[in-house]
Amino acid sequence: MRRRRSALVAAAVIVLGGVLGAVALADGIIGPLDPPDPGLDRSADPASTAGPPNSSATPTQDTTARLPCTGIKQPLNFPNSWAGTSLDGLTLTAVIRRCDVPRGDEPIRANYVSYIYGDCNAEDDAGCAPPIEIQSWPSGERNRQMLSPVPGRPESRGSDMTVAGDPATSYDDGRRLELYRRSSTIVIFGDTPARVERFAGALATAPRVLSELERHRVAFPAGCQDDVHYCAGAAGG
Repeated sequence: MRRRRSALVAAAVIVLGGVLGAVALADGIIGPLDPPDPGLDRSADPASTAGPPNSSATPTQDTTARLPCTGIKQPLNFPNSWAGTSLDGLTLTAVIRRCDVPRGDEPIRANYVSYIYGDCNAEDDAGCAPPIEIQSWPSGERNRQMLSPVPGRPESRGSDMTVAGDPATSYDDGRRLELYRRSSTIVIFGDTPARVERFAGALATAPRVLSELERHRVAFPAGCQDDVHYCAGAAGG
């Protein structure tokens, strides 16, 4: 498979301005065309969203807290955050809207908007994690009470703190930060703790109708614009 953009394996192919462009999009893991399994740098997340959860996390509330899925043309039913089109030398490269159909064996289903910044070099088809990913979840579907430590990972309990007035927990030696707001939970994955902190300090409200991101040069393929479960767009084309 031919690779583009820092040797990334393409997970979505999008036509931008008549040019066929390949963009790697896989919930923070840049990987193959098929949806990847949990792993790589995201495996430390007790509510990993690149596949079925692989942890002992348990919900503390009834599943009626789960919100209806929305597509990119519909207003989100929870706030979402980003850090603009560039920060810290990293440009926005992809935007993902994912909302899975709930399963009985799934303690935390994937329901989020993801903003991916920068590229990474995939050494093989297993993929790789980009420098920064910002995910926004409804607070009723992901929060501090719903996550429990993963056995064998001493850092998985996290360190509680406050970030810009919001309660937060830092995991994975500072490379994952979860901010617990009233209506949303913001999860920042990063390659260094310092970069995670910088992006946390630059969070801003993103459009609730994701198709409006077109004015920021984010292009969503026509084939998924009406899909309420998954749509991935390329930025900066």
